[in-house]
Amino acid sequence: METPKNYSIGDNHLRGIGSTFTMLDKMLCDFERFVKGEAIKGLLYVEEDDLTDMQKRAVLEHVEAIREIIRTILQNMALSTWNEETFFQNHLVQVRRILGKSYRA
Repeated sequence: METPKNYSIGDNHLRGIGSTFTMLDKMLCDFERFVKGEAIKGLLYVEEDDLTDMQKRAVLEHVEAIREIIRTILQNMALSTWNEETFFQNHLVQVRRILGKSYRA
C-alpha cells in the first residue's frame, strides 16, 4: 500500500470516519460470527447457513483483509479503537454543536 500523505482533517471529519469504520467493523463481526456457525434462529427470523467450507474460508479471508486495511488507515490517521458508546458520544457531540446547547446524559 502506498504511503499516505499527511492531511489535516478536522475533528468532525475524524468523528465521521471513526463512526463509519465502527459500523463497518461491526458488520465484519456479524459476517465472522455467521461463518463460524453462530447463525441466528428466531421464531420468525432465521439465518440459513448454506455456505460451503471453502466459501466460509473465503469470507473470513476477506474480513481479515478489510480489517487490515482499516487497521492501516486508523494508524495513519491516529484514530483509536472505538466502541458503541464512543460511536454515540461522537454523534452527541455533533448534535450539541448543531443545537448550541449542552445536554447531560
